[in-house]
Amino acid sequence: MITASAALLDAAMAVQLAPWLVGIGIGAAVATLVLRARHRPFGSEPARLWQALGGDADTVPPHGLAGFAAVRELAERRREEALRSTQLQLRTVAAEERRLLCDTVLGNLHDGLLVVDATERVLYANAVAKTVLQLGEREHPTLQEAGARFEIVEGVRTVLAADLARGVKSCRIELADGERKAVFLIRAIAAAKLAGSRDAQVVVLEDWTAE
Repeated sequence: MITASAALLDAAMAVQLAPWLVGIGIGAAVATLVLRARHRPFGSEPARLWQALGGDADTVPPHGLAGFAAVRELAERRREEALRSTQLQLRTVAAEERRLLCDTVLGNLHDGLLVVDATERVLYANAVAKTVLQLGEREHPTLQEAGARFEIVEGVRTVLAADLARGVKSCRIELADGERKAVFLIRAIAAAKLAGSRDAQVVVLEDWTAE
């Protein structure tokens, strides 16, 4: 049986530890564990707390105040890890929501949109651009792999080259689908710097069919 002062010390340590432990959802349980120390030899609780927090099994915290200090430090690390994990999850969810929103908007445009790098690899194409250039479902195809007519692919190449040379940046093309004729004006509208210092250009295929 431990003394009353030891029991009071256990209670005080429980109060100090609880705020750190609540951050990872186990504060109440661990505080209760500490308070139950009056029924056990003083100094046995740091090891139990250390284990409950997932501490290194090969490391045994010392007895007494030094042990509780080690447990408190571990609890703070666990709280910070939990906060970082939660923040990462929130950023991931937000990024996915933005991506879905962009895909929805760009996928429902009447105009085509392309992002093409310096090697003529198509890094992005919305549904209209895929249809006009007949890119299929290949991931990051090149213009060489496009199934569209020669003059359509060359129209894209022309505006890309003109943009680099600061020349005329538009080209008009016509597509015939049975009795329906579609007219597009191809323009290079912006340059983009990608990861790894790669250059790319944004090309829009404006739907002029109704003009």
